[in-house]
Amino acid sequence: MFIASECYSDIDGTSIEQHDHHGTISRQQPENDPMRAMLKSELAAAAGVSRKTLMKWLKDPYIQEQMARYPLSAHQKKLPGSLIKIICEHYVIDID
Repeated sequence: MFIASECYSDIDGTSIEQHDHHGTISRQQPENDPMRAMLKSELAAAAGVSRKTLMKWLKDPYIQEQMARYPLSAHQKKLPGSLIKIICEHYVIDID
């Protein structure tokens, strides 16, 4: 039995999610995204805080509102580049 692939794009076009006939999900980041996707632990290290502190920051109402725009799971470790950019601007984190 063949199941067609489905593609989804975030509201701002930051990632594409594809489901194949095996239920595998792959995410791709567009080449025009100014920030790269990062692990939460990488972001915490760049900010100079613990992962626990970063998790508290992610509970900020403004950040929660922004995160609601993305198809993220509750335990997702990697965040899309455009969301990383929002978090860095909000908390003034310099990532080079």
